[in-house]
Amino acid sequence: MYKKFSLEDLTTIQNNFFWRLHKILEKERCQTLKEYCKILFTDWNEIMYFYRGNPIFSCKQTTKNYIFTDEEDSIQVPIPKEDLPKLHGIYKRFYMQWWHKRSNQKSIEEILMEAYKEKEFATIGNKPYLVYDIETNADVFDVKQQKFLLAYAAIVDNDGSITYKYIDQDWLQDFAKFMLEFDGHIIWYNNIYFDNPVVIHNIKGTQEQIDILNQKSLDLFVFLNHLTGKKLWLNKVAWSLIGIEKTLSSWLEWSELWKKYEATWQKRYLEKFKEYCKNDVKMTVLLLYFLLYYKKIFFDNKELSFDIKEFLKNAKHTQEQEEATFTDNAMF
Repeated sequence: MYKKFSLEDLTTIQNNFFWRLHKILEKERCQTLKEYCKILFTDWNEIMYFYRGNPIFSCKQTTKNYIFTDEEDSIQVPIPKEDLPKLHGIYKRFYMQWWHKRSNQKSIEEILMEAYKEKEFATIGNKPYLVYDIETNADVFDVKQQKFLLAYAAIVDNDGSITYKYIDQDWLQDFAKFMLEFDGHIIWYNNIYFDNPVVIHNIKGTQEQIDILNQKSLDLFVFLNHLTGKKLWLNKVAWSLIGIEKTLSSWLEWSELWKKYEATWQKRYLEKFKEYCKNDVKMTVLLLYFLLYYKKIFFDNKELSFDIKEFLKNAKHTQEQEEATFTDNAMF
């Protein structure tokens, strides 16, 4: 999954595309993009550059286009071949004014938060919403046996203000009651299949209560699965689209952190665990805003666009989605 930028985007949105392109031209000892493409595409139609075994940049030629991809930041720039001089002109200005330009560019996060401050995301389909994530013991896959540890919720009021709430085991019953009575959307990544049923099972609730939560839920996993036909990990999607990732790099690191807390009851372990959960919520809020703001993603070299009605419809549970269920909540 890539952020597909136009030439105009490259000059207004903060990115490292030109810096990596500059390093590639240095490596190939080419002064211009025309010289680079002439040499590169004499023998190949595509080349990938690696650093320490990881892909960092790729270049591809099609019949009509050149496609330059910053693999590290998931930025793809397809341009018609006749526009290569235009790209080189932008690159040249970048090279001469790198630090000045960088100070005037905005990150994806900054663009989304400016839109948030303008109350573009105050409601979704004229309804308030909350985004929440739970953490569990994750020792088993059966949602009925998952033990709730803690949660965070970002509650967005009608005026667009966001309040982050920490929920521990003592507050779970009240939080579940709040969600069941909440007249708005309940949002997360895989909440229909995991978080919602785990919460209800931990308060010894009923299937009817799970159904109530699921009916008012918008599930970003379900939506992206419907849009792309693929099971996509939250961390990979968030990094590709908004450049933000989890604070812990693996399920093992997450599990060991909680075990240390249970063994020592040292608050610093709990605070790091809470930070991880809260970051997941913030990350998912930004992912939600990205989808609502741009209303399209680029996946497998295709533009997949949608409107708000399609988003509201396809973020819901359907029978066709049943095969795509995730049974755990790690999603690294």
